[in-house]
Amino acid sequence: LEVTFIPLVGESASYSGMANTYSNYLIKSGQMSDTSKSNQFNVTILGGAEIKKSFLGIPYTTVFPLTTLTQAEEIVSKLSKESKLKFSVNLKGFGNSGVDIGEVAGGYKISSKLGSVKELNRLTELCEEKKGSLYFDFDLVRFSKASNGYSTFFDSVTNAGEKKAAQYFYDVAVKTKLDATRYYLLGRSHLYDAADKILEKTSKWKLSGIAVSTLSNIAYSDYIDKTDSIYYSKNGMASDFTKIAEKMKSADKKVMASNANAYAATNADVIIDVPMT
Repeated sequence: LEVTFIPLVGESASYSGMANTYSNYLIKSGQMSDTSKSNQFNVTILGGAEIKKSFLGIPYTTVFPLTTLTQAEEIVSKLSKESKLKFSVNLKGFGNSGVDIGEVAGGYKISSKLGSVKELNRLTELCEEKKGSLYFDFDLVRFSKASNGYSTFFDSVTNAGEKKAAQYFYDVAVKTKLDATRYYLLGRSHLYDAADKILEKTSKWKLSGIAVSTLSNIAYSDYIDKTDSIYYSKNGMASDFTKIAEKMKSADKKVMASNANAYAATNADVIIDVPMT
């Protein structure tokens, strides 16, 4: 096992310096060819977030729109006028639960609070007209609600202690877990099937590509099958991602990765953000 530490000094001690260092590492280690384009910028547009409201004293959860697809179209139109560079637009949090963790892949739907398939297709056409690309981000790893055949009890990851591996967010001040934020990781054996459903459920969506931000930077184990060590110690995560990326590319969809682990970076068409943890 090797751990590499690279000190960044002077002008290189910055976020851009980290990006260049990571890129050079992938190239020098033979994992990626030097084909990066400098004439491109990436824009991530946040869709919505879940909020709690009440009706006649009865509480319920709904998505609060931060940016609708119509507003996203206005943003892209203005940005394309300001710059002659090629660009990529990533729609993040436009599913059923917004940017919050809910159903697998956001329910494979566009939240009705944020827009429609018709508006999404119109945005895609605008991006293509302006020589840009539109990506829709799907969280294939984290989920907290059952839907589309995936159950939080039967289809989530089991830890080495034979218990469901519940995940939580933590209070950064006192480092205690926030019980209300509990979610689960989709079982490793379901990843390929869940990714396949993206192509099936979005067959009428006009997209340049698919963004798989969490899948590209989260590697994890699954001990659900005690007779087979196929998913022990994060085994096979690189090959799983490679198969999923190849499946999407065979369907003429580009793949966008975020904070990408090395194996994800080398299988993606577009990489945004730099691994910081």
